[in-house]
Amino acid sequence: MRWRFWRQPRSERDFAEEIESHLEMEAERLEREGVAPQEAELAARRDFGNVTRLQEAFHERHRLLWLDHLRQDVGYAARSLGRAPIVVVTIVLTLAMGLGANAAMFSLLDVVYLRPPGGVVDPDGVHRLWLQMQFESGEQYSEIFDYPMYRAAHEAVAGRAATAIYSYPRTVAVGRGEHAPEAVVTYATAGYFDLLGVRPGRGRFYTVDEDRLGAPADVAVVSDAFWRNRLHGATTVLGDSLTIGTRHVTIIGVAPPGFTGVDLNAVDIWLPFAAANGGAAGEWWEKENYNGFEVLVRPNVGASLRRLDARLTTVLRRPQVRFSPGDSLDVAALGPIVKARGPGKVQQEVRIAARLGGVALLVLLIAIANVVGLLLARAVRRRREIAVRLALGVSRLRLIRLLVTESVLLALVAGIAAVLTAEWGGAVLRTLLLPHVHWASTPLNWRVLVFALAITLAAGVVAGLVPALQSTHPDLTGALKAGEREGTTQHSRLRGALVILQAAFSVVLLVGAALFIDSLHNVRGLDLGYDASHLVYASVRFATPDSVRDARVAQELGALASRLRAAPGVGQVAL
Repeated sequence: MRWRFWRQPRSERDFAEEIESHLEMEAERLEREGVAPQEAELAARRDFGNVTRLQEAFHERHRLLWLDHLRQDVGYAARSLGRAPIVVVTIVLTLAMGLGANAAMFSLLDVVYLRPPGGVVDPDGVHRLWLQMQFESGEQYSEIFDYPMYRAAHEAVAGRAATAIYSYPRTVAVGRGEHAPEAVVTYATAGYFDLLGVRPGRGRFYTVDEDRLGAPADVAVVSDAFWRNRLHGATTVLGDSLTIGTRHVTIIGVAPPGFTGVDLNAVDIWLPFAAANGGAAGEWWEKENYNGFEVLVRPNVGASLRRLDARLTTVLRRPQVRFSPGDSLDVAALGPIVKARGPGKVQQEVRIAARLGGVALLVLLIAIANVVGLLLARAVRRRREIAVRLALGVSRLRLIRLLVTESVLLALVAGIAAVLTAEWGGAVLRTLLLPHVHWASTPLNWRVLVFALAITLAAGVVAGLVPALQSTHPDLTGALKAGEREGTTQHSRLRGALVILQAAFSVVLLVGAALFIDSLHNVRGLDLGYDASHLVYASVRFATPDSVRDARVAQELGALASRLRAAPGVGQVAL
């Protein structure tokens, strides 16, 4: 037995059986009164009323008729579209281009601006500390701290919030030699993981004793992706050694799956913050020019952000908290964990993505106008069919719904192609606009899929509604007599308006593209004051202990410069 979701419910069969039982009882009563059996049955039905109408009324009260109608509309639309494959392919490709461009742009905005860091417990409860600064160049927001500033901030909110400081993720060599693989490393205080609510997937995280300033332990925590991809998921990973720069560290833990830090740049390895000296001698954590760190704060339940901001501003304004000469602090503020949403912080990447999103929207509007024109042309050819349906009593609303169902069905097919385009195009956009970021996740997630579905349905409804409204207002007599040729003038006017609209949008796109190319040409032609076309820049990494490197750095660099000057094709060398 084949079951379908539109199978008649049991309650309707019960209702029908109850009606039949009542009619039989009424007929039997009339027979006992002397009425002939056939006449008794007719009289019972006549007295009872229209059985079919009662069953329909019951059906309408107890069933979702729209489900039946939707099934019928989708089935008819699929059969109708199957008879016009060229039109279907053209419309699907046209819509897929516009929908895919918008989905890809939204996937980029989602990653940069909307998506919270994966694996963080209650990310809305974690805040970055921002400073509104007066620089010599003007007012700016900064999230950069040195350790004395962090220490003052930590003392200001002690008992009211948890704090942690970490270095922005950067790429370092893991191993020795010219071809040593690289990994993204960050230095974070021991409270970093607890503040974020992260628990180790394997092993443990380092402790406060292992993160003592001046005496850091040679330990490391690796990400789940790094463990699986670079360490091959070895079950004996705990206790293994890694060479990171000039340090030899022991792996003591693996982060849980999905957690890659709190920045766009996904972290592979976490090291104790006390090891973040980078070769600086002495008590580097007391130096005001040794900065580049960021501060996270998780306020206690019930704590007022406004009061915390006021306390942080008061403490960080004190003279003993040092700033660079010529700079001063205006306000300290706690902002969202997503850096692009910080106070006064609209990143260049967000601005570029928003502008490209406007371009993608214009492309979608042009695509919709094209699809409307195609559907209008198809509606002209179907005018006799529509007139016949209206003449037979099909309501105009039902007919509009049928025609819109066709366009939505086409849009859904195009939406599938758009999602695939967003997966590929979003990755390409992220590589082009943010090439320095080591990505941890794919562009797609539930927000991108919901957005793609929403614009797909909207495009399908808009593209189908205009032709449907035009096609369901025919002169029935003229349409039945003249067929396809009748009404072409009215459709032609609308199609002409659509062509003008497409041309206007296309001109906007062309002007924007021309300005972009002109700006790019101006940037490439910018006078730097010197010819950079034959310059090569290189950085040097010494695989020696810090003390040896500090003593020999000048000598080693001088020798390297001499060898480079003697290399073929090298004109000059500067350090």
